[in-house]
Amino acid sequence: IGCGSCANVCGEDAITLKRKLGNVINSQKLHVDEDICVYCGVCEENCTMDAIKLEDNKLIFSEDKCIKCEVCSKKCPVGALKLERLSNER
Repeated sequence: IGCGSCANVCGEDAITLKRKLGNVINSQKLHVDEDICVYCGVCEENCTMDAIKLEDNKLIFSEDKCIKCEVCSKKCPVGALKLERLSNER
């Protein structure tokens, strides 16, 4: 199944596993509604990836850093952050 357990426990190093990461498909996007954001800083405090910063009462969001964990959107007291599913259609 490709889990690697056999390679990890083999005392003879007779098993090796090569892993390949395929294409990354974005299925979600964080939507920031700045019209209702109160710039309280809760999102910045709770973002473990430093993807959200508040500077001069402006929310700076780095999509490249965001791992879409939903912590910021769940902690937002006014619902200004929402993780939205993207359509699979092209």
